[in-house]
Amino acid sequence: MTWTLSDHRISEVRLKVDGTTENTTTGTHTPTIEYSSIATYPGESHTVTLVAEISAAVRKRTKTCTTRAADGECQSWNVTSERSVETVTVRDSIDVVEYDLSVSGFKTRYPDGDLGLVVYKNHPWRGYSMSNGDVRGVWRFYSARDPAWDTLVTSTENGETVAPSSLQPLQVHAYPSETGPTAVPRRSVLLLDTYGTKERPPSLPTSVRLQVVEQPYMTSYGIATRAQTPSRTLSNVTATGLVRGVDADVTDSSFADIPVNESNLTISVVNRTEERVTVSVTLSDRTTGDPINTTGRTGYVVLDGERVNTSENGTIVKILTRPSSGISARYEPGHWWRHATGYVGDSDSRYVRSGGLDIASILYRIAVFASVYLFGVFIVSRFTGWRLWPPWRGL
Repeated sequence: MTWTLSDHRISEVRLKVDGTTENTTTGTHTPTIEYSSIATYPGESHTVTLVAEISAAVRKRTKTCTTRAADGECQSWNVTSERSVETVTVRDSIDVVEYDLSVSGFKTRYPDGDLGLVVYKNHPWRGYSMSNGDVRGVWRFYSARDPAWDTLVTSTENGETVAPSSLQPLQVHAYPSETGPTAVPRRSVLLLDTYGTKERPPSLPTSVRLQVVEQPYMTSYGIATRAQTPSRTLSNVTATGLVRGVDADVTDSSFADIPVNESNLTISVVNRTEERVTVSVTLSDRTTGDPINTTGRTGYVVLDGERVNTSENGTIVKILTRPSSGISARYEPGHWWRHATGYVGDSDSRYVRSGGLDIASILYRIAVFASVYLFGVFIVSRFTGWRLWPPWRGL
């Protein structure tokens, strides 16, 4: 009795989404199956199942001796043949989520023309690119193969043979890099802030040696930048997702426009003694003149190295130890996108003189003026012969 494989084939390959057949193909070891129902429900979890029906036909040949000679040798044979078909159904499933990249956020135009942009996505994403720069979040990528595909085993009636596989599928993985969010080139794109949720660092396979974060990291769902660009719209801004080929053009309609104005900070000396000086700091909107109350918003004023806040009328009066030189103050406005109106910083300084120094300064200025005047009289007298020098000649 002998067995012979007479035929084998992949009868049918079906793709199911959540138990419903999406598409079917036949007769190939490398099927390409299109599907579209997942895209109807972005962000939701689905179960994708691949079902393959594989059939094999074998023929059993039986040879039976019907007549034998006296010495036992078979003189007549009865040969029968029987064909049977076996079908096996194999399946594998994976849970997937349709990756939908739609971003929103805030935009502004700084007084000097720079573009301020805050782009937000509530799922991991790569970052965004502009005409003059590229902004990345915390995510980086690497590709790795499944070593189970390195070799193929072929079994025959004579045994097994092992050969290198011609198919070594790669899979792309995203991981949080130790480098963190970046913006390039630095001369024209400034990374202001990133925000999201704190997550525990993942562990990579021992065969993958990359600079992954070792401490809890920020997911960089939101990325804020300031860029030098002549474009007045967001037409040159493109967001890039974690999934290959998933990009989204950034549109102005998806971003709230926040005005950013110049601020005006001034210092004035209210009173002074030999040991103390009372100063008043006034902070206002340079465009509208409205006072800026730092108590009700992010940001603060740094006065003589100390953080202080202005009141509702945009002022603060503070008594300081009299400095040996001057008093300076600057306004640190905080993030512009957290308020209805944002601001850029401003600074001012005042030199505090003592009374004695004020008199000396006046006398010094008089002496300088007199010296210049007398020198001019000398030059005129010397070159004209008018006999003006010395001025007291006629006295």
